[in-house]
Amino acid sequence: MRFRQDSFEISFPDTDTWKTHWNEEDYRAWLVDHATRFPDGVLHVIHDGTIIGQLEFSYPGDIAHVNLFYLKPTMRGLGLGFALQEHVTSTLRSKGCCAATLRVSPTNQSAVKFYTKHGWKNLGPDPKYPQVHVYRIEL
Repeated sequence: MRFRQDSFEISFPDTDTWKTHWNEEDYRAWLVDHATRFPDGVLHVIHDGTIIGQLEFSYPGDIAHVNLFYLKPTMRGLGLGFALQEHVTSTLRSKGCCAATLRVSPTNQSAVKFYTKHGWKNLGPDPKYPQVHVYRIEL
């Protein structure tokens, strides 16, 4: 729960609007369902026996979607993000996906920089959620 909340706080630092859409019980139920449908798409990232991050992604067809790509702030900038990126992309390729998307707030400059550096292309604002942009990577 804390990782998801932190991702919202980082993405939307100037507003609490996201809290009106946040419900811990709904997220927990969604996560259990998601793990059932995409068993390789819900992972905790463990380093030296401690959970330091979380990945959530789906692979329903040719185009996958990354819901959460998260590392604790103290673990960022150490090269671990690249390892997570490699895990996600290789898993998605093995599932037959040819591309993946994710959403990121343009105010989350460290995430934008990371995704751009690692080959994700900004497709612009999400028509459904205009406060975030859609990024896509070809696998």
